[in-house]
Amino acid sequence: MLCSGRKGGETIIARKDLTIVVLASLCITSTLFMTVPIGSSPSGEYDPRLDVTGSIEGVPDGVINMRDIALVCSLFLTNGTPTNWTQLFEDVNSLKAKVVELETRLDALNATVMSLSENTQQVYADLFDESTDGAGQLRIDYPASMFTKPPKLSMTAWFSSGGYAQMAYVTIVENTKDNCTIYLQDADGMPLSNHVVQISYVAVENKTDPTMGMKHCAGTEQKITIGNQITIAFPNGMFIEPPQLSVTAFVLTGPDAGKTCYISSMSVYAENATLGLQTWDGAVWIDVGDGRDVQVSYTAVE
Repeated sequence: MLCSGRKGGETIIARKDLTIVVLASLCITSTLFMTVPIGSSPSGEYDPRLDVTGSIEGVPDGVINMRDIALVCSLFLTNGTPTNWTQLFEDVNSLKAKVVELETRLDALNATVMSLSENTQQVYADLFDESTDGAGQLRIDYPASMFTKPPKLSMTAWFSSGGYAQMAYVTIVENTKDNCTIYLQDADGMPLSNHVVQISYVAVENKTDPTMGMKHCAGTEQKITIGNQITIAFPNGMFIEPPQLSVTAFVLTGPDAGKTCYISSMSVYAENATLGLQTWDGAVWIDVGDGRDVQVSYTAVE
């Protein structure tokens, strides 16, 4: 008996009520299992809007299951300001597009900075007295980290002999981004061993980007005269307009060997410069002869 002490009719009614409650519960449970995907057989695609919690309350776990349903049920009939998911997704996509655009601009800016860094010209000049070693050589150190590759050199060297200053013949033995080693000789081709010399030089890390502002180049070269002229070729594409030119030259061979040259004429173009050379014979300036070896040091600036 379910209800002792009661009449038979009341007992029957109580049993009927219990049966109805049980059947209703089964119907509701069946309905839930039919409408809510469970196990490994989902009926649709994952929707992050419905994944509201996981094992940690309020932290989605990537699975829509009874935890999410239970949390929603616990908030049944509450109210507040709804989230416009459509607008939110549009805002997120717009933000992603802006991020991609900014990344593209940043890449372009970085490329520009790298280009400017690579094309930044380095120019260094110095004048000093120093002694050569026993072989007539001298090492010149550039300022630390000044150059990224061996610079071009415009160099003149003087030494004292018999109370007179004479120009030395300079041969660049080795040139690196950190230093250069030069070999010095007098007009007779003899090495200036253990001799004090005065060095004046300009070092330029040449650049050929025509979009840059001021451009420089330098060189110390041996040329052979044609008539009384020599031609200096500038690096290809270095200059757009004829540069300003600073030049020193002296004769290496012939009766004028060791004499400093006077630049009697100069025609400068964007690609090269042609110089006319003369030497002093004690009374007048005369043209340097044809086929003479001449050392020329120059700096060109646009």
